[in-house]
Amino acid sequence: MISGGHKTLVRYPDGRSAVITLHALPLAGQIIAHGWEVATVAPGGGDVAGVPIEYEVSVARPAERTPGNGPSAFVVTRIHVGDYDAWKPMFDKDEPGARDGAKGHRVLRSLDDPNEVFVLVEFSSPDAANSAREKLLAAGVLARFPDKTPPRVVAEAETVTY
Repeated sequence: MISGGHKTLVRYPDGRSAVITLHALPLAGQIIAHGWEVATVAPGGGDVAGVPIEYEVSVARPAERTPGNGPSAFVVTRIHVGDYDAWKPMFDKDEPGARDGAKGHRVLRSLDDPNEVFVLVEFSSPDAANSAREKLLAAGVLARFPDKTPPRVVAEAETVTY
């Protein structure tokens, strides 16, 4: 049973549990903590003046997050590009083909120094991410940037939706 607007212990079908805060009654299809989707919501006990204050909420992983579909992996790189406006068109060309087959990417810029860039590229598997990393390194395109963090393959540890 979960009370809306309170810290609540949620037990997930895979055996994990977590304390989350529900600020309102979740709706079926809504994604809540750790990327779980609300499957059903039913009034529970604890009526106050005829209004249920507790609800039974069942959760499930959305189809794209089920274990059979394999985990996403990301290539993350930090580069001080010197001149973002000159660098961005070269990045967009992707001449090494490192983003071929990617699910998507994000380019983030430091607020302190807009020429410091963080690139996050998502792939459907760790193997695809490692292959992209190797293409990027083999092409040597990062060699011209002395201030960088070489590309690393990482996996998502947690997703929290507010």
